[in-house]
Amino acid sequence: GQDPAEILIESISYDPQSTSNSTSIHLKITTLKYANHDLSQNDSILFNDVSAPYSFLNSHTFIVSKIFSYNSFQISLPSSFSSSLPPSSNPESFVSGNFIFVKTPILTDFSTLEQSFSSPKIIYTDDAKMDHGLIIILAIQATNEYKIRNNNNVPQAWNASHAEQLLSIATELVSSNKINYKTTELTPSEQELIKIWAYTYSGTLNPIIAFLGGIVAQEILKSLTNKFTPIPQWLVFDAIEILPEYKQIGIDSIYNDTLKLLSSSSSSTSSESRYISQTSILGQNLTDSIHAIRAFVVGSGAIGCEMLKNLAMIGAGINTLQGKITVTDNDVIEKSNLSRQFLFRNKDT
Repeated sequence: GQDPAEILIESISYDPQSTSNSTSIHLKITTLKYANHDLSQNDSILFNDVSAPYSFLNSHTFIVSKIFSYNSFQISLPSSFSSSLPPSSNPESFVSGNFIFVKTPILTDFSTLEQSFSSPKIIYTDDAKMDHGLIIILAIQATNEYKIRNNNNVPQAWNASHAEQLLSIATELVSSNKINYKTTELTPSEQELIKIWAYTYSGTLNPIIAFLGGIVAQEILKSLTNKFTPIPQWLVFDAIEILPEYKQIGIDSIYNDTLKLLSSSSSSTSSESRYISQTSILGQNLTDSIHAIRAFVVGSGAIGCEMLKNLAMIGAGINTLQGKITVTDNDVIEKSNLSRQFLFRNKDT
């Protein structure tokens, strides 16, 4: 990873009264006004070039014991350093010097898939949906059982009877304690989430797949290089808010539209058939709105290219009568830009 930056120190102080009554010494470190230390409790830091009277800190590593603000924190020293402290009459000193964050190896222990189903370690991409993680993991296990009972078939998009069958399996798994879940009974909101999972399981959204594929590639590189902390087993990416208002539209209506689309796409060569998997999640009305969107993209560099790719993958603006994507970028293309995007080649520099 990137080498840690040197953070400049403004002052160091201690409380003489608390030091005399304690087995350890607590020093308050204050960095320069605009030097954000970016530290957390229990981080390790190494001091360099610290001037007197705190020069005894140099070349020593200490643990951050408390964070006061963006530019001040506390470290704890063994009492053996007490003889090196400045006089109690002048406990605070303005000093020069710096410290760096010391990277410490972390031992990461991974469970088997079966073990992680029982006691999942979950990272959430949306803190407002932290109650969805266990439900999603339950839905995965219920879907596996559904496939076993249905000749490896999966729940059909917006099929109410398939959703009820999946919910029945999930309820059975929970109530019979066949899996380790927080309770033996699903609440109405949890039951609704299981149904939504069933409604949308057979569809795909290409931008989300591309995003998750990038995360998988990143995790592989972490494993090969032993740098950066890997995701601890489960990453839950929940985008339930993009779904159509199915309660107002009606499940049967969305299901019938999906069936019509499936039957027509088998014999169709139109661009509409390219987005059938997306339509089976979002419904025809929302998909039509995406196709008719008019967007103005400013800049087609690293971020702009990703935005254009995602817009293309969902069919944004392909309605020739209503939709349109306009791109503007007056920048000059340099060779260093080529590795960050895919629209341009050497001939464009």
